[in-house]
Amino acid sequence: MNKFLRKNRYELQALREQVAREYAATRKIEGREGGWIYHETHRFPICQGWASFYRRNKTAILDWATTNFACFKGFEDMLLAKGSYRPTISPYGPQSKQMLLVAMEYNRHQMLRQDSRRAYIPGWQITVTGYYADTACILTANAS
Repeated sequence: MNKFLRKNRYELQALREQVAREYAATRKIEGREGGWIYHETHRFPICQGWASFYRRNKTAILDWATTNFACFKGFEDMLLAKGSYRPTISPYGPQSKQMLLVAMEYNRHQMLRQDSRRAYIPGWQITVTGYYADTACILTANAS
């Protein structure tokens, strides 16, 4: 079993920060002392903290994560898919964090858009609480 999935509960903010780090690594961006985020060729920091980095680059990160495992041009294309399409996500393998983040953000965005479609993750349930832009999402394993 994937080491990442040994836990039975994940919160959206933690996944955002983990995937932001993965995305940053592909762009030669790294964290340094004091929580500052730098591009390797720049002297001045981009921002402080991975949560801040995620907020600043949310669209790019979600597009990158979506295109890594789905045949959509980006996250927005998946949200606006025609018909009754909803993604089925099997979060196993090297991209499990990215897949779970996309599923949780998909459900959160669809809820905010008042669309009834939700991502399906076999054996897992996404709970969305609140009706604001930073709505909380919690991913839990279904009891067997």
